[in-house]
Amino acid sequence: LPCCHNSAVDTPPFTIVREIGQGGMGQVFEVTLPGDPRPHVAKLLTAIGSVAVERFRREGEVVARLDTHPGIVRVGSIGVLDGKTPYLIFEQVIGAPLTDRIDAGPLDVKETLRIATELTAALAHAHARGVVHRDVKPDNILLDESGTVRLLDFGLALAADMTRLT
Repeated sequence: LPCCHNSAVDTPPFTIVREIGQGGMGQVFEVTLPGDPRPHVAKLLTAIGSVAVERFRREGEVVARLDTHPGIVRVGSIGVLDGKTPYLIFEQVIGAPLTDRIDAGPLDVKETLRIATELTAALAHAHARGVVHRDVKPDNILLDESGTVRLLDFGLALAADMTRLT
């Protein structure tokens, strides 16, 4: 993915395939990009207010700082649709949240240690760049198709060089 560029566009630079989910801040869609056969994810902000917009913008900026680590989901672009709806485009990771794996039954010691080690490496990478995730939970930890840990959702992250929003 090309690393972050800010753009204001009238029409989306992506085509929505399906909705993946929604939360208090926005909606998440599987999308395709022109000329790129790989699936991506678009996160669109639906929350209203300047703090929500700033938090969303910061999420894209923070993740862009961390995109060299294989355990952190990469952001591809940041933009605004119709001058009012911010969006982030991420790589799509095929897999399931750690929550699903936990719900499927007990993890053995070896699997638990592997997951913890991979998660710790991703967090150490973020911390070395002055970023604290602040929302580490099983729903924000994906296990990709090979079982590799991928950390996502830096919406509450705090970077050392940024002022607190809350």
